Amino acid sequence: MSEQIANITALIDSDLAVTAITLAQERNRPPDWQLEQREARPQHGLVFVLEGGALYQIGGENLTVRQNEILYLPRGSRYLTRANARDPYHFLVVSFQLAADDVLAQLPMPNQMRPANPGAYQHLFRELVQRWQHKEILYKLKCQALLADILHQLIQEIVAKRVDPALLDRLQPAVSLMDQQYTQALSIDDLAHQCHLSTAHFRRLFRKAYGLSPQQYIQNLRIGKAKDLIRSELYSMSEVAARSGFGNIYYFSRVFRQATGMPPSTYGRQV
Repeated sequence: MSEQIANITALIDSDLAVTAITLAQERNRPPDWQLEQREARPQHGLVFVLEGGALYQIGGENLTVRQNEILYLPRGSRYLTRANARDPYHFLVVSFQLAADDVLAQLPMPNQMRPANPGAYQHLFRELVQRWQHKEILYKLKCQALLADILHQLIQEIVAKRVDPALLDRLQPAVSLMDQQYTQALSIDDLAHQCHLSTAHFRRLFRKAYGLSPQQYIQNLRIGKAKDLIRSELYSMSEVAARSGFGNIYYFSRVFRQATGMPPSTYGRQV
């Protein structure tokens, strides 16, 4: 569980940008309809089941999707689909590309989901498909916005199911302090005191909730701030280091490289 939560924490600063939609359709398939995706799927896909159901064999796993469920088809996947033998299979499907394909893998995104409010998703899927088919002015932009809304709501549901809200509430005083004063020198003892916990107990609960240590959480906040400052192009690297809470430019450069895989100067040239 802690590894999964760590991946969720990494999503805070992730860019889940939809770069293209290649397909958006409503489809009806007869009972016993079959489809085999033999080649690696070139895009990500989402399927919303309106009526009936189907069996999907994906990566050695058998998934039976039914009405009001959502199926995620990862880019690069191969699968076999077989509709229910008695009922037609009626669904909405969207194929799309992302700026960074590893973002959904960080969750990891489940292949099958039953949302808490399927009606809201059905509305979004239908509007997306209708706008894609009608092709009015700026329809691609609107469809990307609708898909981004779908992905945002799905990820919010996934996160909510994997994190204990009572535990987050107990740690909230310390987290709020870190969020507000991450550029300052915050001791773990002071953070634990905010939550009326011993230091050792605070460390254990924090890692259980967020999948990383309090120090790592603060460091992630500082790296995120540094990225914002670099993108602004208003500050030197020494000023970025100071304003994001790092002691000196050398320590900042080392930590930034470890977190992003590149030095700050290279990151600045890519944004």
